[in-house]
Amino acid sequence: MLAPALEIANALLVSFLASEYLLKGHFPVRWERDRLVASSNWAQILGTAAWATLNIVVFLSKLFSGPVANVEGEGREANQFRLPSQVVLLAALASFVGLAWWDVRRARPDVTPRTFARQVCVSALESLLILPLASVAVALVFLVLVALLDAVHTSTVWLNNPIYYGVLYGPFSTIYYFTKKRCVSNRGQILPL
Repeated sequence: MLAPALEIANALLVSFLASEYLLKGHFPVRWERDRLVASSNWAQILGTAAWATLNIVVFLSKLFSGPVANVEGEGREANQFRLPSQVVLLAALASFVGLAWWDVRRARPDVTPRTFARQVCVSALESLLILPLASVAVALVFLVLVALLDAVHTSTVWLNNPIYYGVLYGPFSTIYYFTKKRCVSNRGQILPL
C-alpha cells in the first residue's frame, strides 16, 4: 500500500521540479538560490529528511525481501498487499490533476476551473500527438543501452524501474507539463466556450 503512494509522490515531485526548471521564466517569483536557502525552515528540512528516509527504507525493504512462492507457484513478495492497477492509475491521474491545479493557481490565481479543465483536455490531446514519437525515441535509446550492456555481459534488470516509471507516469507528467505551460504562458484563454 505504501509503495504505490510513494511512487506517485516521487513522480509528482520529479514532475514539479522539472516543470519549475523548464518554465522558470514564466513565473512572477524567481527562485534564486539565496531565496531558497533563506526560506528554508526546520519543517521543510524535517519533511525532506522524512521523505528521503522513507524512500531509503522502502528501497532497502524491497532489496532485501526476496520473492516467495505462493500456493499457485507464482513468485510474489511475502506479506505484500497489491492495489489493482486501475486504482493506482486513478490515484495517479487525480494526483497529477490536483498538482496541476495547485501549481497553475499559484502562478495565475485568475484561472477558473472551467478554463483549467479545457486546458487539461487540450494538453491531453497535445500529448497524444507527441507520446508515440517520444515512445519510439525512448525505446530506441533503451534498445541501444541494452545492446551495449549485453555486449559487456552486464545485467539489464536494473532497467526495469526506469521503464516502469516512464510507462506508468510519463503520460501523466507530460499532460501536467503541457497544462502548466499553457496556463502560465498566456495561452490559457485560447479556447472560446
